[in-house]
Amino acid sequence: MSGLTTPSPPLPAKTAAYYAEGWWRRETFLDDLHRQARVRPGEPAYITVRDDDHCVTVTFAQLAEQVELLAAALWETGVRPGDLVAFHLPEIWETAALWLACGRVGAITLVLDHCLGGRERDLVLKGTPADLLITAADDDSAGVAATVGISDLLARAATLTPLEQGERPQVSADDLCQMLLTSGTGGRVKGVLHTFNSRYATVRLIARLLGRSEISGTSSEIGHSLGLSINVLAPLLTGRPSVFSTSKDPGHWLDLIERHRIACCVKPPLFWGQLVAAQRRRPRDLSSLSRVVSLAAALPASTAADIRDVLSPHLINAYGMSECGLISLSSPGDPAEDSIGRPVDGVEVELRQDEGTLHVRSPGLCHAMVDMRTGRCTWTPDTDEGWYDTGDLMRMGQDGRLHYQSRAVDRIGSTLLIPVAEVESELHGHPAVAEVAIVGIPDADGHEETCAVVVPTGTPPSLEDLRVFLRGRRMTEQYLPARLVISDSLPRTSLGKVRKTEVRDLIASGALTGHGSPLRHTQPQGGIA
Repeated sequence: MSGLTTPSPPLPAKTAAYYAEGWWRRETFLDDLHRQARVRPGEPAYITVRDDDHCVTVTFAQLAEQVELLAAALWETGVRPGDLVAFHLPEIWETAALWLACGRVGAITLVLDHCLGGRERDLVLKGTPADLLITAADDDSAGVAATVGISDLLARAATLTPLEQGERPQVSADDLCQMLLTSGTGGRVKGVLHTFNSRYATVRLIARLLGRSEISGTSSEIGHSLGLSINVLAPLLTGRPSVFSTSKDPGHWLDLIERHRIACCVKPPLFWGQLVAAQRRRPRDLSSLSRVVSLAAALPASTAADIRDVLSPHLINAYGMSECGLISLSSPGDPAEDSIGRPVDGVEVELRQDEGTLHVRSPGLCHAMVDMRTGRCTWTPDTDEGWYDTGDLMRMGQDGRLHYQSRAVDRIGSTLLIPVAEVESELHGHPAVAEVAIVGIPDADGHEETCAVVVPTGTPPSLEDLRVFLRGRRMTEQYLPARLVISDSLPRTSLGKVRKTEVRDLIASGALTGHGSPLRHTQPQGGIA
């Protein structure tokens, strides 16, 4: 196999500090796994639930054994250090074991969203240098040198013995171990390359958040940083199991929380709203749920209130990225909807430019970013002394808490920037609004107007309804939407983020049309809020 052609960039200048402060280490997650297998061999590592509601519990000893056998099978298949191994598999414990087995042989993993159809999967793979694809069934894929079904790989592993110590490649904690594909909401796909250490820095923080005596869970896919960190890697540090499932049904997840006494659950705001609705329809015993964490999108005040009222009073808002891992958390005493909290330990932040673009430097920051269309590195740790431009607009309060405004690519306004996230949060409180996205679109004169794209709860609101509602909340007049579009749904990423580039394209193409009379453009007055 060819191995990943992108050269490994230099380590950041702060390497010595990250090691000295304990954010980085010499061990890998394989060492954690075998430590847990020695200390608590019969205790559960993963509790996984399949489509037929069949529950499978895997102990640390069983997981460690299977990982070593799968590593031997991958080695026999020809996988070598630096090879890129893609998975197109459901959220099952075998997928987690494969991720760890790749780490044993020094391969780099790329876990694809299982919801992708074969056509879309192949389009994604054409932009990657994947050497092997592992699927739920034997299935040839365009652009991949070799394909193997998970059943065949498991059968092959069962006939082998673990690689001897002398056969195993020397794997460093500073080696690349994972490629994440992310486009955020901007639509441009990039490959985010992480090392064992950059992953460890994030999982170390998440392990603190989860607690060392609690069962945790998230519906996020293993292919996302969130799902990987909580479902696959955190149990190796905490010694406590995670619960994950192939289902995304909110009622199913409420049943899991009740049945397995899940104490900490991490999900995006959209999914929390769905859980609230399902719990109201049929209440479950959620007394074990001692901590609710909202992550991956702005948290509307109305959603936060519903979570505290229906699910758990202990709500935390978190902010992170595939590129950087966890960046900030709200404190238990702070209303989670008011901010995304303060930067977590080890994370440095800077607000640059007049509009407050957030730059981050941390031990959890990725080791490189690659443009998947050209294969060219677009960012490495020696860029800007290790600072990464998140593309998010923020403001920082006097108490040090960060307040999310919008994505820089979604910014609206020139002299007066509109706090998109705040307008959306307020509109979520309107009784006729189920979902909303604020985007900027050109008017007849080419100026940018604020457009509210609303999925209604029933009878659609009028533009004037929304404007009167926001005035009642004492919102700045220039922030009010000038146009309204009613839609049946909003295009979203699998983490629930609205794809605003796609929303604007739909409006521009006429697929979504405005309701009400567009207002004339008025030049905002004053400085930046």
